[in-house]
Parts: sequence; C-alpha cells; structure tokens
Amino acid sequence: DRRAPLRFAFAGATCGSCGAAVDALESARLTDCEQELGHLVDGWAKDEGEISPEGAKHAEQLMVREFARHSLAKRAREKLARLYGLKRKRDLQISCLREIRDFSTEVYPSAPTAAHAWAQSAHSDALAGAATVELRRARGFLEASTSAASAASAVAVPQPAPGGEDGGASAASMF
Repeated sequence: DRRAPLRFAFAGATCGSCGAAVDALESARLTDCEQELGHLVDGWAKDEGEISPEGAKHAEQLMVREFARHSLAKRAREKLARLYGLKRKRDLQISCLREIRDFSTEVYPSAPTAAHAWAQSAHSDALAGAATVELRRARGFLEASTSAASAASAVAVPQPAPGGEDGGASAASMF
C-alpha cells in the first residue's frame, strides 16, 4: 500500500484540544481508520447511490469516533447527505450538511470562502426543503380535517317524523 510509510507519521504529535500525545500504535490505528474510511468513500464514488445501510452506519461511526474534522469525513458526509436526501431522510441529511458547514467554518475561520458558502447554501436548502415538506403535511392534515368537518356538517340532520316529537324512534335507533 502506498500509505504504508505514513503509518507512524502522527507519532509524537499532540492533540490541539487536550494535549494528549500520539504514540506509534495510536498513529498506526488512526492511519488504518483513515484508510478504511477512504476505501468506503472511494467505493461510493464509483457506484453513486450504492451505499448500503451498513456502510453508511460504519462510516458514521468512524467519523464520529475518529475523524469529526477531516477532509475525508467531509467527502463521506457529502455522499451520505446526497443519499439521505434521495431516501427522504431529512434529519440525517440536515445533520450531515450541518457537519460539513461547521467543518468549513473551522478550517477557514478568518474569512468566508466559497467552500463555506456552498456548505451554508446546501444546509439552508435542506432546511428549507424539510420545512416545505412539514408545511405540506400540515396543510394536508388541515385540509383533510376541514374536508371531514365540511362533510360532517353536510350530513342531513334527521327531522322529527309526523305524529310525535321523534316519531316513536329512540335516539339509540338513529345510530
């Protein structure tokens, strides 16, 4: 594998957040995880839309556990966001797009970039799409309940029969 010499490239590096040092074993583990995620993403690029639920779940686990802020995770999230959009899994799509937006903000904190603008636009479009779906559902529900109420009010009210207030019929017999 062409990345074999890089297995220990992170050895001696320290985490910018907590200050923990990366040893040779941790460096090799991180490199292996990076290669695993890379193979998943490369496979998805070849077969657009052919992402198995297991593959998506595995990639999400790798990204959350190991690569929350990594360009490879960004590429994986782009693919997953597209898949989730096609499958109408709006919450998952929005989550992926939010992560992409946040990544571009953290990578380029000093000035807005085209990458950040695209990420923000995609996230906003997904939010607007989800809101439109919810609005249509709500309108459909309201229209359905309004139609049902109109239909119920259009039902003829029984009139008393001649010869008595209720023509000898009990209320129970009307139903």
